[in-house]
Amino acid sequence: MFRRNAWINVALLGAVTAVLAACGTTTEVVERVVEVPVEKIVTVEVIKEVPVDRVVTKEVERIITKEVPVEIEKIVTKEVEKVVTVTVEKAVPITIEVEKVVDSRYGGELKVIAEASVAGLDSIVVGGGVNLTVAGHIYDQLFSAGEGFVALPQMLEEWSVSEDGKTYSMTLRDGMTWHDGSPVTARDAVATINRLLGSPKSPMKAVQDRLTDVVLKDEMTFVWNFHTTYGLLPYNLASKNLYPPIQKEALAVAAGNEPITDHIGSGPFKLIKWDPGASIKMERFEEYKPRRGRPDGHAGGKYAFIDQLTWLEIPDASTRIVMLEAGQVDFVQTAPQDELNRLKENRSLQIYPHPLGRTPILLMKGSNPPFDDVMVRRAVAAAIDAEEIMAAYGPPELWRVCGRIFGCDTRWDNTAGLEEFNQRDIELGKKLLAASSYDGRVIDVIVPMDQTTIYPITQIAAPRLEAIGLNLNVRVTDWATFASVRNLPEGFHIGATWSTAGNPLAPAGAFSNPGHYCSCSSEGQIALSDEFLLATTEAEKMRIATAKQKLYYEEWPWYQMGEFFSYHIGSKRVMNYPGMMGEPAFWNVWLED
Repeated sequence: MFRRNAWINVALLGAVTAVLAACGTTTEVVERVVEVPVEKIVTVEVIKEVPVDRVVTKEVERIITKEVPVEIEKIVTKEVEKVVTVTVEKAVPITIEVEKVVDSRYGGELKVIAEASVAGLDSIVVGGGVNLTVAGHIYDQLFSAGEGFVALPQMLEEWSVSEDGKTYSMTLRDGMTWHDGSPVTARDAVATINRLLGSPKSPMKAVQDRLTDVVLKDEMTFVWNFHTTYGLLPYNLASKNLYPPIQKEALAVAAGNEPITDHIGSGPFKLIKWDPGASIKMERFEEYKPRRGRPDGHAGGKYAFIDQLTWLEIPDASTRIVMLEAGQVDFVQTAPQDELNRLKENRSLQIYPHPLGRTPILLMKGSNPPFDDVMVRRAVAAAIDAEEIMAAYGPPELWRVCGRIFGCDTRWDNTAGLEEFNQRDIELGKKLLAASSYDGRVIDVIVPMDQTTIYPITQIAAPRLEAIGLNLNVRVTDWATFASVRNLPEGFHIGATWSTAGNPLAPAGAFSNPGHYCSCSSEGQIALSDEFLLATTEAEKMRIATAKQKLYYEEWPWYQMGEFFSYHIGSKRVMNYPGMMGEPAFWNVWLED
């Protein structure tokens, strides 16, 4: 049973969020500084000393007797003359034994099959979870998600927020360098933040709407100035997908809203070669300076042990598993749901369940007619059979039907509007479509076959959508292709994706970002999100979350049908993988034979 009580983790994050939002007081970050233990193997190194002749000086007294005649008597005197002689002592060769400490965790190549094709490594302008995760090994973040999904400083030495909650000061750690050897400075952070917030695709609308500016204080310190109290900034900067990155100033400024192609990061791995559609090769960045302290989720000390990290793109799900079982790769990011029971019997493999439920979503592009008409969206929603789609996610213990848009059994779980969920009524769908503005045009449906947890959504839904009268053109493609067009106003009509349940900040942003690729924000949802960000009590926040779910069922911005519990899988030679975080991170990981 892989179902997890994600709300336990989320409650901790929520409590911290509430304190920040309500108080806006100066924040001190207390870290437990526990250095990563080094596995010591003592080897004996034999060093032969090169013989060296040693010159020794020696003083020798030589006595000389002289006779001096006199008239009265014969007197004998002695004169002493010092004579210095030199001898050479030959050096005798000796052997010195020296103890040398080595860490057995270093070395090797880790081969990972990414969950989908990678469309880009500039995650500021190229969205998609797999793109963010892979790029997150090259780039570092200001904050990262720790255990329990708590926001922790990563690139920062210190940070504080003013008493009125309007000013954040952040100082970078000393000694961080880019992969080209140049130092990381506050100028890089300011340039990246301005690029991120200036992007039309930025997911940080709540920050954009409240921020006055971000200014440089000195070479290592920068300041965020808000025109209203804002207590959630650390959580905006600590995505579980290793996002957003900090990029080099010159590259960020030059790129603007176009993707960066020269990926010079400051993270623990350095990009060596990217062969689009095939592989991405990285190597350990030897000059990376880990943060002090123990690893903590995706935060804390990042120690890169493996020499090379290779991400492979293998579209066919069955081939991925065959390669893993044959030892050709070490890790598969997302394994097929229906293979779970068989794979559990393989003693050479380790399964890592995702700690939070994932919510499959049927997307309807609101900017592309006819889906700008709510009646068309309601017709689609009436026809969908949620259980039929969820059953594609493997054994029953891996999924559940759930209409709560913020996740079942989580902090914002409520029942508003659920009478509209999972109607499975083809006839009602026909009536609603007939009453809409639909004119019979071709509906472009994109099915990314390399995303095993996404393609079943549109593939299974398609026959029911045709049954109510939609004229479908089903396009089978890969995830990179879909990611490249989904932000275009007319990039698709119907697509699919999934999100993660239990995000405690979900009501703050749900359906309120006009830049989101679904084009599904509304004035009502935006207004409710604004209210949520200013609410100071749990009761008020729950009221707003309930109102947002009720409005969702009136407007049907997309169709969210339940939760599934995916899993990663790897060879047991992969040691110390942080499975509790859900999204892969391969620092602090090593290989054992």
